[in-house]
Amino acid sequence: MITPPWKTTLLCTALVLSFASQAQAYAHTFCVINRVVTTDSGIGEDLYAANGEVYHHSRYAQVRVKHNGITVVPMTYANELGCVSFISPFSTGFELEMWSKARIPRSDQPNQHNFLQVRYSNNNLAKWTFHVDPGPVSGAHAILTPPSRMANLLGISSWALSLNSPGFSGKEITVKDQACPQFPDNSCHSLGVVSINPIHVQKKFLIAHEVGHAVAYHYAGNISKNYFENTGGADCETPADWTHAMHSKEYQSAALVEGYAHFYSAATWNNTNHTNGWFHYYKSDYKNGSVVAVDVENGSAGGSTSYMENHCTGSDTGYGTELDWMRALWDYLTNSGMKPSHSQILSQLERAATGPFWSHPLASQAFLVAIAEFDILNGTLFEPRWHQMADWNGLLH
Repeated sequence: MITPPWKTTLLCTALVLSFASQAQAYAHTFCVINRVVTTDSGIGEDLYAANGEVYHHSRYAQVRVKHNGITVVPMTYANELGCVSFISPFSTGFELEMWSKARIPRSDQPNQHNFLQVRYSNNNLAKWTFHVDPGPVSGAHAILTPPSRMANLLGISSWALSLNSPGFSGKEITVKDQACPQFPDNSCHSLGVVSINPIHVQKKFLIAHEVGHAVAYHYAGNISKNYFENTGGADCETPADWTHAMHSKEYQSAALVEGYAHFYSAATWNNTNHTNGWFHYYKSDYKNGSVVAVDVENGSAGGSTSYMENHCTGSDTGYGTELDWMRALWDYLTNSGMKPSHSQILSQLERAATGPFWSHPLASQAFLVAIAEFDILNGTLFEPRWHQMADWNGLLH
């Protein structure tokens, strides 16, 4: 018996539909983790405190997934854990591509974003390609980057910005694997670009410090400051070839700006719900290496409270030290009572730095006035709190 053509067509169609209904769909989740090696951990901080290699999620990194050269997940950004999820009929043979670029939610407004780019000195992004064969078992598949300078910079910088990037969005922060253009032995920040000397890429407190400068720049602009090498005595002078250091007796403008960056780093690596915390000073040869672990709450580790008043010579008027400013800002944020948010502190810094009272010796007074004005505009009561913290730490000069 000959089967009519129309019946053959129906039979073939039925077979195709039957095979399609039996095809397996696999739910895949690929998560990239940066293997980060640091030398300044394990001194008592609360976050990522382990010595040696630690694991930082590739937070919000730019990723794409291919199968046999065909894109199955177009260019997108991973989630907070560095993960991307998708459905596929395949269980093996994937390529996950990741770039050293991240779209990071603003820390106080998750629906708004800023962009982090970690670049080589030639301005190229780093790219990693991972061959992934997850198999038919569902669940997250963890992928580790090889240790590298770029993995360090991406892991540390994305953590700092995801934790502390309040008050601004749509901005771009670039972290480059290169020495400071102005000071080749150092790392630095300039106009939103952070330069990390390759010899410093294992110093997470230094990297977060420079990112803190970039955050302050995007919030308050290019803050005017002056590092004045002075005659504050042996305990308060910078070495001849250095611009500044933690105990430098500097104009208040410089002490505040550097103290804020130290504070930003401390807030990155410590739980700010606690009053205690630790900072690792990254200039390892400073004072013959005697200043490493710094108690951000008070002395004497790193230097006694109100360091300038107790250790520096000459008039204190118009001057300050980075250590005293870091501690005052830490107390302001973490001590009991009506606490300002990090965003409010940045708003007060911006008001001070762009207001009519800002000058190199008068930055402390300008900051106090800015807080008082902030109180008037917002109905807060931060000025008495700041006055107390500043007095405790010897800033009112």
